[in-house]
Amino acid sequence: MMKKIILFGLVVSVLGFTPLHAQDCAGVGCLPQEAQNQCTKNFREGCIDWANGVFYAVGFGVPNTKFKSAAQRNYSAQVAAEQVAMRNLLRLVETTLLDSETTVQDGMLESDRIRTTIKGKIRHVQMVGAPRYMSDGSVVVIMKMQMREVVKVLAEDPGIKAFSAPQEIQTPQALGSASTASGVFTGLLIDARGTEISPALSPKVLNEDGDVIYGFADVDRQFSLEQGMMGYLKDPQAARSNERIKDRPFEIKALHSSGKNNADLVISNADGVRLRQMNREQSFLREARVMVVLD
Repeated sequence: MMKKIILFGLVVSVLGFTPLHAQDCAGVGCLPQEAQNQCTKNFREGCIDWANGVFYAVGFGVPNTKFKSAAQRNYSAQVAAEQVAMRNLLRLVETTLLDSETTVQDGMLESDRIRTTIKGKIRHVQMVGAPRYMSDGSVVVIMKMQMREVVKVLAEDPGIKAFSAPQEIQTPQALGSASTASGVFTGLLIDARGTEISPALSPKVLNEDGDVIYGFADVDRQFSLEQGMMGYLKDPQAARSNERIKDRPFEIKALHSSGKNNADLVISNADGVRLRQMNREQSFLREARVMVVLD
């Protein structure tokens, strides 16, 4: 009898599931706590970490009752969960704002290459941790995808205006009296609370006259593709100390958001003049060292 109990315990350990050790969860509550803390936008099927550029998707799968063994049923539930997670991940990517007028899905509809390449990348995404077994026998799988993988696909397509090839970025001039007066900064922090801003892959910063102060064409291509145009966080202190801009960021307040998708930010003309001056003498905008504080 004791041998049977020990054998049963080993089988349960191998299968990774037993009601006694199951941890039930729902939706984004199934994500690792670290991911939950970092995510800026939550959805029913996952969330987006706009500070680090990561999509997280949750997938639930139920066992196929036609299988006789517990191992087969558990495996069938995991496979089903993986398929659902990939579908949810695709949905997250598709609905992500490309700029203030379009979404990633718009780009996928316009180009077969974009659609095929993004779907292909999703089929090879990384699973986060081990599958999670629920008390009812279902399985939860978490998958993640780096945002830069999507940005690179979009930026390589000449039809995507939001990522049209930027002009040659000039090296900042030697620091002069103007920089000495204003100081040397390590990044730009925009307080966008109260503006209803929506994160996007290719946003712009405009002045009150509608002139583009900061956009894709103002950033070195390597930086824009690797880390995105902006990082977004809800905690002002976390944004201020983020690796992207930490030490001495230049801080300004956004007046309001702009565009159909509310993805662009409008700042005062005076702040626009200061940023343009800094951009001629310093490199933080060219290196996309920009963080935005959201509500």
